[in-house]
Amino acid sequence: LLYELKQEGATKSAFSLNDVLIMDPITLREELTSSDQIFSTKSIDQNIFIQSICSDKLVTQKNSVLAKMLSGKRTSITIIPDAFTANISFGAMPQDSTDARSFLERNYTISYQLSTTLMQELEDKQVNSSGISIIAPQFDQDPNDIYASVRGYRGDSINLYHLPYASEEVNSISSSLGEVDISYDKASLVNAIQSKRILHFAGHGVTFPDDSDNSFLALGSDIDDPSQKLTLRELYDLESNNELVVLSACSTAEGEIAEGEGVLSLARGFFYAGAKSVVSTLWAVNDQSSAIIMAEFYKQLKKGKRKDVALQQAKLHYLDSVDPEYQNPKYWAAFIVMGDMSPIFTPWWHYLSYGIIGFVVVMMIYLIGRRFLRT
Repeated sequence: LLYELKQEGATKSAFSLNDVLIMDPITLREELTSSDQIFSTKSIDQNIFIQSICSDKLVTQKNSVLAKMLSGKRTSITIIPDAFTANISFGAMPQDSTDARSFLERNYTISYQLSTTLMQELEDKQVNSSGISIIAPQFDQDPNDIYASVRGYRGDSINLYHLPYASEEVNSISSSLGEVDISYDKASLVNAIQSKRILHFAGHGVTFPDDSDNSFLALGSDIDDPSQKLTLRELYDLESNNELVVLSACSTAEGEIAEGEGVLSLARGFFYAGAKSVVSTLWAVNDQSSAIIMAEFYKQLKKGKRKDVALQQAKLHYLDSVDPEYQNPKYWAAFIVMGDMSPIFTPWWHYLSYGIIGFVVVMMIYLIGRRFLRT
């Protein structure tokens, strides 16, 4: 199921694209905007505004567009949002108005795309790169001995401090994937963008919604030093050969909203540079919960799961392993995946099955050949 949410005034559409359905974006938009609440990722409690608007307007009402479309046997949803809906985590929507934790994510794999055209191009794109690079920048200790709880900044001043759980995240990913390159500086990040199959960034992200060109991935605490940050403007000048980019940092899918272009985010910058798929975040993410989700995400990828399935399973693993107070969507629902969803790893048992099939074929040829020679 695919919802394409376009600007007001767009022609209503309901047509089949292979097995993907694009249907009536204007009606869905009207349902979103009919609430008195205001959509904003800056909400004090992400769960509150999602429940108060989305559960009533989109899911639990029998006549809502989304409720009708989810009534079938579909298990996969692809969202192509417009500017208004780009900051909404659809997976956090409750399906049952009496159960705040009946999230869509429990029953559907959810992915996002910038456009149907780009979606097809990314599926067909061939990436000629190898290796895995983890960029884990080092940040100053907080002088007040308080560890950073989010992978970005809060307030008017930008102070980027040490992220203790980012180190655990790196160790877990290394354990799952085996041989990886771990570095922390800007030169290594640029090299990884240009040459590595998988790029994982675990650190601070800083986004300026009114000045997206200067949004950046931080490579250190001194953000006045150009060598300690990679800006969106710099990213536009690079050529990415990444099959998968994971931005485990704050607000990497957030940015300035440009008319006719959508959200000018760091994630979009990686697509512009040539990346095939990107995992990014819709708001400021918690350091500890990010580490748990990312660790499980790579375990699922290693099993040969599609990227959207791997992220869904990682979120469900998180929800099943933490106390109820930490099941609030603000802790887990910010992570989204865009681009090509195909698996990035082939599980070992696939190779075994290929070997068995090959052996059977060879034996059949051998036996048929012997019988032919005898006759």
